[in-house]
Amino acid sequence: HTAYRRQRQMCIRDRYESLLSHYLYSMPSIDLIREYLLVSRNRFPPDQTSIWENTCIDILEGNYLTVLTSLEYLDKPIATFLGVLLEAKGLLKPYDDLDRNINDSEYDLTDDVDIDELNVVSKNKNTTSNNKKNTSVVDSMLKDLSFSCFGIQKLFPIGIGILISINNSNTREIIVEVLPHYQCNTNDDFEWCLSVCAKLRLPKTASIIYKTQGQFFKDKGYNLPSLKCFSESGDLQLVTRSIWSLFEASLIQDGPIQDDDLVEYIENGEDVVNAFDDGEKEEDEEGVVEKTSNREIVKSNGILRQAMSPYVSLYKYHKNLEQGNYYESINQLINLLKFKYLPKYYMCLILIKILPFINQDENLIYLNLNDYPSDKIVKELNEISKKSIRNLIENNKLIYLIQYLNEYEEILKNDPIVLKQSNYLINMFKNYKQTTDNVNIPNNVEELLLKLRKGLGFEISLKFVNF
Repeated sequence: HTAYRRQRQMCIRDRYESLLSHYLYSMPSIDLIREYLLVSRNRFPPDQTSIWENTCIDILEGNYLTVLTSLEYLDKPIATFLGVLLEAKGLLKPYDDLDRNINDSEYDLTDDVDIDELNVVSKNKNTTSNNKKNTSVVDSMLKDLSFSCFGIQKLFPIGIGILISINNSNTREIIVEVLPHYQCNTNDDFEWCLSVCAKLRLPKTASIIYKTQGQFFKDKGYNLPSLKCFSESGDLQLVTRSIWSLFEASLIQDGPIQDDDLVEYIENGEDVVNAFDDGEKEEDEEGVVEKTSNREIVKSNGILRQAMSPYVSLYKYHKNLEQGNYYESINQLINLLKFKYLPKYYMCLILIKILPFINQDENLIYLNLNDYPSDKIVKELNEISKKSIRNLIENNKLIYLIQYLNEYEEILKNDPIVLKQSNYLINMFKNYKQTTDNVNIPNNVEELLLKLRKGLGFEISLKFVNF
């Protein structure tokens, strides 16, 4: 037997063959592997520069944490997934038990520690133990891997999924911080973010995501999806501010906003969501290529519809004016003046739009009555009344206009900010119209009020003559 052992030792060329020879021909027991490995290492010392050799030795010696550390330098995902397998096999339990013992002995009753602080620590530990056992080595690796995923757009959902699977005490806090930074490029991405918020009960985070997506849509020119996201966020001020910006743009450009979805929303009472892409090409049964858009019809949002009412009135004004329905056009403008929450500096542009209904021909106001006999004056006024659109304004509407004009003048006297903003909007409107039409627009609020006063006086005269 001794001669056979010597002959066997002479044939061994490396540490691996030495280990196998002891295991196969001495006493084949898994419990003696470490002893056999120690003998093999003494005879064939490992190359300390070889990561592979040292890792294999650490595996045989049960130094799994060292193995994971070595692999983590080479490939963090593979090291993490290997750690999950080792934990599932129970090979990392000694490390977790050691960490747990250290945590349990962190505060000793004999230590000089404030009793209130000790109670807080004890309460926090009990809360953590109720939710999840103490953080394990693999949990820390998984968390680190999830953080690495957040830097890559395509891997971001994987990082969130890893955090949810860990379910540590601070998982929700981490997701609250990182989830709003995820860029949603498709409706599926957006719905996924909202589903994560619903699953973890994060209403404030969902609100932030709605606002972020709303701003994203707004920057790309998708007005209706932007407004819908703002309304779903629950921020009514943000909704109204966005709608008033559309209202102002429509006033200045003297026409409705060129947005098909917004027009369809107003006319049909439906939200048309078509914000992410123009669609994909598909073939039907006959082989004809069709373009299908990513559209979703959803029910109207009550908050959004209520906030949209001023813009809807302005849209109807432009629509009726285009179709020649002057009665309805002037009614929509007067309804806007009646609106309780209308910012007062917008009244100047609304009054400018009312001005043509009152005084279509500016020269008619400056008739020199002294140059005409009385019978000729009456005749001229009657002819003007027949040709002009001034008769479109009913008596009660005329009274409303005078009332609002008086209120507006009073506001301008007492509020210099409204006066400044009104003049600014008039200049913007005038500059825009000069590039499109050659029209006579007042230069400032004072000139506008003067024209309106003269026009209303002339209108009252016509009403009196036709009475």
